[in-house]
Formats: sequence, structure tokens, C-alpha cells
Amino acid sequence: MSENTNKILVALDGSEKAFKTIKYLCSFKPFRKKELVLHNIITRIPECYFDFKKEPSGYKTSPR
Repeated sequence: MSENTNKILVALDGSEKAFKTIKYLCSFKPFRKKELVLHNIITRIPECYFDFKKEPSGYKTSPR
């Protein structure tokens, strides 16, 4: 049997939904004996810049 059978990989992106997922996994009885392996996901573009899709006037692209 693999040594990873008691591990759960959880991807985190810093969002509230990701933290709620961890809280849920910790409170769910069948998972209490499992080891959570947390993997932090970081994008190159900060989340605050995603609003530029809604207001493109503040977004400048570099010429190719």
C-alpha cells in the first residue's frame, strides 16, 4: 500500500473559499485521521488586477 493513502492534497490560493475548504476538511469526521498537504498557488498577476477586464481604460498593454 502506498504511503500517500492517508494524505489529502489541498490547493490554496489565498481566497476565503480555500480557507473554508480547509475548515470543512478538518471538521469532516472521515478526514480527521488524514494528513492535509497544503499547496499554495500563486499567480504572476495579483488578484486586484483582474478588475481591469471590467474597466479596460486603466489597463495598458506593451506593444509586441
